[in-house]
Amino acid sequence: MDDRSFVWYGFSALPVGFRHQSGYFDHFRDHAYFWSGDATLLVEKAGSMNLKAKDEYAYRSGSYKFFAYSVRCLQD
Repeated sequence: MDDRSFVWYGFSALPVGFRHQSGYFDHFRDHAYFWSGDATLLVEKAGSMNLKAKDEYAYRSGSYKFFAYSVRCLQD
């Protein structure tokens, strides 16, 4: 995609990657990581979603909370 945004998910998102616990950034321009509202995981983890710039799939998983992921706010 020319503008490096994710439009096939029903919203636009820039692939800004994430920040590691140590402070450096990773996967800039390749992935967009978001926290999800899934509260069923362990105390040190939370639900997350990974969108990759090179495919049309969204990957759900659990990630350690010390990673800095993006947040997408929704309005009811």
